[in-house]
Amino acid sequence: MHARAEGAKCCHLIWMTHRGRSWFKIAATARFCEQAVRHACNALGWMLEVVVVLPDRVQILLVAPAREDRRTVSHRLREVTTQLLMDANVVPKGVEPVWDDDGWCAVLPNAVAHAAVRRVLRERKAQYGAGNEPLS
Repeated sequence: MHARAEGAKCCHLIWMTHRGRSWFKIAATARFCEQAVRHACNALGWMLEVVVVLPDRVQILLVAPAREDRRTVSHRLREVTTQLLMDANVVPKGVEPVWDDDGWCAVLPNAVAHAAVRRVLRERKAQYGAGNEPLS
């Protein structure tokens, strides 16, 4: 289990695609989205633990500085990630919103909650594999 750095908070984010559109149903698109989230976290100086890209949603577990407001963590990361996706033509520019809203962000209150979310997300990632299709 990772020790939480002093002055940091663990956040669980969920982004739903606009109208449930399956933007990430193709494995290459899902992998690019995962890399875009990784790049965005690095650019913001946040530690990404797990990212799970499903056809119609993205779930993220990260550690951000405590000074970051919970309401803006998801927004800031989503903004950088979306721009990377648009620049690479993974999602079209200006056709419709990529995401339903700013997404959901929960600050995990303790190490037990952090470990539980990490375990569930890793299981979900293993279940869907690299091709984003449930494994038989």
